[in-house]
Amino acid sequence: MPEGFLQDHFDAGFFGAADQAFTDGTTNITKLARRLAFDPKRDFRYADLTGVDFSESDIRGWDFTGADLRGAHGIGVKMDDDPLIDGADVEGSLFALRAERRALLLRHPELRPEVNRRASMYWSDAALWTDDQLRKSGPVTLEKAALVRAVFSLMTVPDSRAAMVPFMGRALAGKREYHDFLMHLFASDGVSGHVGRNAVMQLSQNFRDEPGAFGVLKRIALDVRHDGILRRWALEGVLASCFFSDAVTDIMQASVELNEDGRRAFVGAFAQRFGKEAHEAVKSASGKYLDLPLRLTYDKAMKLAEGSLSREKREYGWRDAPPAFSDKRAEGKKGRAQVIVEHLERLQEAGLPITFASDIALLFQTDEKRPETQKRDEDRRNTGGVILQDLTAQSG
Repeated sequence: MPEGFLQDHFDAGFFGAADQAFTDGTTNITKLARRLAFDPKRDFRYADLTGVDFSESDIRGWDFTGADLRGAHGIGVKMDDDPLIDGADVEGSLFALRAERRALLLRHPELRPEVNRRASMYWSDAALWTDDQLRKSGPVTLEKAALVRAVFSLMTVPDSRAAMVPFMGRALAGKREYHDFLMHLFASDGVSGHVGRNAVMQLSQNFRDEPGAFGVLKRIALDVRHDGILRRWALEGVLASCFFSDAVTDIMQASVELNEDGRRAFVGAFAQRFGKEAHEAVKSASGKYLDLPLRLTYDKAMKLAEGSLSREKREYGWRDAPPAFSDKRAEGKKGRAQVIVEHLERLQEAGLPITFASDIALLFQTDEKRPETQKRDEDRRNTGGVILQDLTAQSG
């Protein structure tokens, strides 16, 4: 973007409004557009909207002509049956199934009356018709599958959509169709009931490396309104996704609201990004990942070291496993505690919410200096990094 572009095209009032728009932390795009005085019929044409979260927004009447909507996603979105997306790239987005229906009806306009009629079926009729198309009337052709997907994408009655879902597997010819079906399902129905729970599991297991699906999983995992089991399934997908690093900050901020299993799983996934030794350092004496927020004391560090040595001994007992830490200091209990603290310090610097009690300094002092250090640090809270810097300065 050329230097001064924004200043040339927007006055000072716009930037003031932008500051105010985000003060309450809302991510609802409808509210943000209103606060910024955007015109939905003009200002989103040809816009870069890749990966945008439209959850709980009302985007009826918005014009997305020519926009880049790849990976755009949302839960409980109010949108037009036939949105303005001419020339838009909707790959992997909540718009994909609607775009497919539009393309089908442009190629076969004679199908439009039937699609419109079938989309208003009562739930029992919807189930019978779908079963007939996909099972009873012979082999499922590409034309039949496309017709069923088109009807489903236009159907607005939740009970009728739910009645079609058990039969839809036969209408989803490949992974891409299945993904787009799920994205449409979340946008239309949100996360509710048996269908919603199964959809979360499918996203988590099969589509967590898709940008739009990852966005849905992240929102569910961080939304305290959902039950713990649902959030855990979603979080498992987030932690295992190739996009995990994109969610670290958000999960960090919400870590207090996650359940214990979720917090521990997050710590393990976070540490794994820093190598196998950092991953070992965040395991408790019992082998579980540490819980957040973590305050590390001298005694806690020694217990972590003892647990790590015990696990390593068990590993050697039945297979030729390499040592957990390459540092020679880690062969003894106190040295291993030092190595664990240093790895945890790295993770703290990367953003993991860890604090270090002042008595951690005792691990890095010789015995003759220990009383002096203990007295100096009495009732003082510090971080591992500052403590280590202090010790370096003293030794110099």
